[in-house]
Amino acid sequence: MSEKKSSEPLLPCLERNLEAIRDALRTSSDLAVHEFNFGHDRRYRGAIVFISDMADKDEINKNILQPLMFGSLLISSDADIDYTKIDNVARNLVPVTDSRKVALLYELLDSLLAGAVILLVDGSKEALAVRTGKRESRSIDEPATEAVVRGPREGFNENVNTSIALIRQKIKSPDLCVEKLVIGEKSKTDVYIVYVKSVADPKLIEEVRKRLDRIKTDAILESGYIEQFIEDDPWSIFPTVSNTEKPDKVAAKILEGRVAILADGTPFALVVPMLFIESFQSVEDYYTRPFLASIMRMVRFLSYIISTLGPAAYVALTVFHQELIPTQLLISIAEGRERVPFPAILEAFLMIFAFEILREAGVRLPKPVGQTVGIVGAIVLGEASVQAGLISPIMVIVVSPCTCRDRRWFRSYPWPSCDAASSCVPEILWNTVSMADRTAEHCRSEGFPDKDAAVDAVAAPTGYCPERWQYPEPGSGPDALTEQRRRK
Repeated sequence: MSEKKSSEPLLPCLERNLEAIRDALRTSSDLAVHEFNFGHDRRYRGAIVFISDMADKDEINKNILQPLMFGSLLISSDADIDYTKIDNVARNLVPVTDSRKVALLYELLDSLLAGAVILLVDGSKEALAVRTGKRESRSIDEPATEAVVRGPREGFNENVNTSIALIRQKIKSPDLCVEKLVIGEKSKTDVYIVYVKSVADPKLIEEVRKRLDRIKTDAILESGYIEQFIEDDPWSIFPTVSNTEKPDKVAAKILEGRVAILADGTPFALVVPMLFIESFQSVEDYYTRPFLASIMRMVRFLSYIISTLGPAAYVALTVFHQELIPTQLLISIAEGRERVPFPAILEAFLMIFAFEILREAGVRLPKPVGQTVGIVGAIVLGEASVQAGLISPIMVIVVSPCTCRDRRWFRSYPWPSCDAASSCVPEILWNTVSMADRTAEHCRSEGFPDKDAAVDAVAAPTGYCPERWQYPEPGSGPDALTEQRRRK
């Protein structure tokens, strides 16, 4: 149906209104229309229209049809009530609080497709949209992505009204404001802005409204759609809008002056603005003693440095700066790499890529199969790669901290934010390439024309050549290597 036709007002003719509804929904098999007569002398004609799979038929019969068809008989015939006025019908015959009048066809269709029951009366230019309250949704469970040892274990579900109720249970204040928007040309998704009026900055609230109003799309199926539309830097590998499934976390943030955005159909709520430091914070930190929480945050910072710079530092040290590695450790690394045919940087890429494949398989496959693939696959792959001489044992140890990230099991690794943890792969690869390139440039600036010259220079103090994985010939110790380099 065209936009012009759908914006037409309702007509006082019942047949023409029903024809317009059937024409708009065409051949929808779940469209239910029930016509009836009501009033003391049955002189009024009416009809109810609803989507059969979205409405509660028991509530329709009890709270709409029964009062209209039988309750109207109890009203005295002397009572001068004009039931062609929809206000009189709602006030006297329909004992439902969640109802509203609609006068335009597109308003009627939006309410109908949202699950409301439409009451039409012949001779009235308005209709009554009644919500029957039936909606299937999950129970309130503990979020799988934000498990805690101490603290509330309840989480949002796909019903946005339930999510808002959970927030109101945490903040029982009249300053808690909830604003509703409808986004999506086709989906007509209900989106709510939640904030504490006395704490939040009015400029921040206005900026959130403007960014949400600028969204022009057919559908909003998950809050991730909204996140990508309103974030500050779309090209950043790090999230600039935080998300959570925990009501206590949302309550804590909006009490700090933040703004929460909730969308119908998803358990993930967005919170703006976000700081990068929040990626290392957990809501559980505020439920434990400050000393333990501070130690855990320092562990997370250290883990971040290890996971992002570990492969890069390993490549830089083993290829260009072997003099910084203790001799015994250097010999162990050399023995492990003796049969490996690939350079260290390619070896790191292969390991990260292989672990990412296993991680993705563990997440996407069915749960019983996914856990088996993720655990057994990693063990078998790592052991087989080392035995085959494709990967050195030290590389497995270096890369493994970088791959302990998963949206379901990320709590096993000290990263409270699963989005921030998932964004580490591009940073790890970039750091590995850039550090190897910078160390190579440094070697060239020191006067080494190629990699072999740099290796000879760092091998001279130990008498051991890690690149060729063999001891130098007798009589070719540090002095001989230095003399050979000078001759070249």
